[in-house]
Amino acid sequence: MKQISNIKRYVGELGRTLIGTMKVQCPIYILHLSYTTKDKDPFYPIDRAIMHYIEVQPNPNTQYLAWLLGMEIPLIKHRIDGVLKENGMLILKDDDSSKNVLYEITSYGYDRYFEKNG
Repeated sequence: MKQISNIKRYVGELGRTLIGTMKVQCPIYILHLSYTTKDKDPFYPIDRAIMHYIEVQPNPNTQYLAWLLGMEIPLIKHRIDGVLKENGMLILKDDDSSKNVLYEITSYGYDRYFEKNG
């Protein structure tokens, strides 16, 4: 309790108000990260992750991809079919030999979501 009263005193000297404290047994790290993107669209990082996944796996397993990204399956399906495909980033490949849905990334999709230097 002595430590808490010392903290309260120190915070009071700074002219601040202490709202609460918590004793933690292990070190806690807080990372303040920021990143820059080519686009102001808030879904850009999600779409970029989807496009990189489709580049490796043209027949995407949307359930696995949703789990991997921590998103709901309908959101992933909407981003693929309702946004990326409709905006010309992806096209469906004709493959009559299988019932799998195969996507191909267009040059417009590569220009927007992939770095030229890798």
